[in-house]
Amino acid sequence: MKALLVDWLGRVRDLERQVAARDAEIARLKGLKGRPDIKPSGMEQAPRRRSSRQRGRAGAAETRPRVAPSMRSA
Repeated sequence: MKALLVDWLGRVRDLERQVAARDAEIARLKGLKGRPDIKPSGMEQAPRRRSSRQRGRAGAAETRPRVAPSMRSA
């Protein structure tokens, strides 16, 4: 079953490439602009988030204890 799934995923990937190539050729023949060549920016990667253990508890504010209505003084 797993081999069949891997085979199908490979076929889908190949078909997607063929469709993209065909779309690019049609756009070229129509005189349309193709997809832009996007180059890597070269910027540094963003720092990784700290794990939940390192972050600690979320900033929940302290709460006052509730007072039952019968204990309130008027």
